[in-house]
Amino acid sequence: MERKWKIRLNPMNEAKEAWKGLAYSAVIGTAFTFGGLKEAKAETYYVGPGGRIQTAINNADDNDEIIVLSGTYTENINFLGKRIILKSTDPENTGVVANTVIKGDGSGPVVTFENYESPNSILKGFSITGGDSYFNGAGIYCHNSSPTISHCVIEGNTSTDGASVSCRESSALIINCIVARNTGTGIHCHGNARVANCTVSENTDRGIYGYDGMVVTDCTISKNKDDGLSAGRNTVIDECIVSDNERNGILCYDNSVVENSIIKDNKDCGIDIFGDSSAIINNIITGNKGRAGIICAYKRDVTVSNCTISGNPGQAVYCMGSTMILNNCILFGNAETEVYVGGNMYWTGNLSTLYNNISGGADGVDIDQYGVLNWGPGNIDLDPLFTDPNNNDYHLKSQGGRWVRDNQTWAIDDVTSPCIDAGNMGSPIGYEPFPNGGIINMGAYGGTSEASKTYFGTPLCEIIVAGDINGDCKVNFLDFRLMALHWMEAYE
Repeated sequence: MERKWKIRLNPMNEAKEAWKGLAYSAVIGTAFTFGGLKEAKAETYYVGPGGRIQTAINNADDNDEIIVLSGTYTENINFLGKRIILKSTDPENTGVVANTVIKGDGSGPVVTFENYESPNSILKGFSITGGDSYFNGAGIYCHNSSPTISHCVIEGNTSTDGASVSCRESSALIINCIVARNTGTGIHCHGNARVANCTVSENTDRGIYGYDGMVVTDCTISKNKDDGLSAGRNTVIDECIVSDNERNGILCYDNSVVENSIIKDNKDCGIDIFGDSSAIINNIITGNKGRAGIICAYKRDVTVSNCTISGNPGQAVYCMGSTMILNNCILFGNAETEVYVGGNMYWTGNLSTLYNNISGGADGVDIDQYGVLNWGPGNIDLDPLFTDPNNNDYHLKSQGGRWVRDNQTWAIDDVTSPCIDAGNMGSPIGYEPFPNGGIINMGAYGGTSEASKTYFGTPLCEIIVAGDINGDCKVNFLDFRLMALHWMEAYE
């Protein structure tokens, strides 16, 4: 409902009344505009069992809020381009979410955003089920829109050739959601969509398929019947756990980045590189049952940095007719030879390895007649002294201090890993804690805040000495050398 302010003839009184209106709007949360001195008050609508959510959407204006009481609402809804909040009574209460159900009528997507909805078009705290769509999203469909979808459970939807959540030309934010047990792919996004802190599991096709700028962060992607995650052009995957999927953990296409993630126990490869110019950084790749932890075949181009690849039944890395650079990695404890590099009469495999710990050394590399191995400086063949690889703890032991994630503290070991301070001196040390030796560690935690600390053979220095770059309590030429190597580096 809309009210109009009375207009006074005295200009001074008119200005005073305008300022009163601004003060009033600040107190009760209304939106105030000067066009005719009109106050637009946000309304709250309630929908209970027997009511229809779409009717409330039809009646709502931008900035209104619709609160839906617990119950099952059998209907398909469309946001109609409106910047409104549609939510359950308590979106962060899992019990409320489970009992506030929008059930599709089987004629298409359950929830549709297709009229340029903005991030202020918010869907929050529902179970979305019963959608059926051949191509578009069966549970939620976004097209030319950028809504916010949070604290929802998208389950029991059927999409023959699409996904349960589909975003096309969309910059949707999907956060704190569960997308599980759907027929078809869980989430399919084309555009700058972001999926954050979600669980995507037990879908009958891929868990997530994204391309053209999609970002996936802090997600658990598991037990899907195809690849856990297909990373198309320009996709970023960060801080995810990708496990127990029926095919590859991650399938990477052009210009994809996979970083700070754990890829484990998938039925095929951990990461299959299927495009050029991908970067694989700071990952743990273990227990994957395919040919290798990372496979890169047929004219691909990839850089693998600071990864720990261990405990895979096959090889750590399989490079076939492609170009691969390995830098600051640990390849140890895989069932077969750690590395294969080869090709055929059309494509030569070219592998460059520098500053890696490779079990078996150069003899741990299997090279065929079409393979080229560039064995660079800094490679070692030593036990990396992982903390507890049987339980996927690949932190490096250190007498200087090792991070214990479970209780968020530092532990002191009686041995120190040879992979500490053994990385490429030209690589930034990033966020490694002090003392860090001024040189990056090998392995998945190198360059991160969980990197194991340097041990100099003496008790830890209890004061920070100005100019002491490597943390040995001395200021000498070693510090000057490290400073010169990293001069002008900057971190976000």
